[in-house]
Amino acid sequence: MIRFIQALVVLSFVLSTPPLRGETPLPAALEAKAAAVSAALATGSNGTSSSVGRGTIQFITPELCSGQASCFGNNPSSPYGLVMVPPVAGEPQLPAGTGINIAQLPGHEMHYALREDEAIVLLGNPPGNIVRYFGITPYVFYRYYEGETSPQIVFSAFGDTLNHSVMRTSSGMMAVIITADARADQRVRSALKSAGIVDTAINTIVVPKSFPLNLGFSNRADRFAILLRMGLPLNAAAVSSYMAQPPMAVLRVTPST
Repeated sequence: MIRFIQALVVLSFVLSTPPLRGETPLPAALEAKAAAVSAALATGSNGTSSSVGRGTIQFITPELCSGQASCFGNNPSSPYGLVMVPPVAGEPQLPAGTGINIAQLPGHEMHYALREDEAIVLLGNPPGNIVRYFGITPYVFYRYYEGETSPQIVFSAFGDTLNHSVMRTSSGMMAVIITADARADQRVRSALKSAGIVDTAINTIVVPKSFPLNLGFSNRADRFAILLRMGLPLNAAAVSSYMAQPPMAVLRVTPST
């Protein structure tokens, strides 16, 4: 009976939270795993329930850069992918006219404020042997400086890149947890394992509390961005297919307060 109820919860997530990738859904098996992780986090089976917003990944192409004031030196031969997530209740928005969103996707943003207890989760398949390099890097994108009323673009990494040489994977599957909170990390790990993701495929990028980052939802909070990068392609056609339909789920996990 318990397994039957759990299956119904997962099914309800599949039906009620469709992939927000737009016209390109995730592979069915990956979508099922993402739904199972979301259900485990939302039901609070580990003691704390969370809201789980579904995001997506948008690779920056020359077409997306067309008409933009800046594309930040994006190199088409080593494309960046933007981890885009939906806003959550209470999250501050930038003053009108100051925000930059290279990839315009309704309901998603390429930069976002983060609560200290939140986590961004990537679950799916890295590109593997179609490229020689793959990495995931967190950035401070916007920051308010003392005495200024508008935020300034910083676009500075605040930690090491999780690249292909150190990334933990298993059978072509990986999970990456980006968080400042050890308890959030453990809750997400538990949910991932309950969905069949083995520990040897789970990675954590720590958002350092000791570093001068302005986490939280104050009106002057930092806004962050998470970027993927592929470099030195070995199979151009396969790289193009990966960029068009990245096999990776994006979850924004926000504990209930």
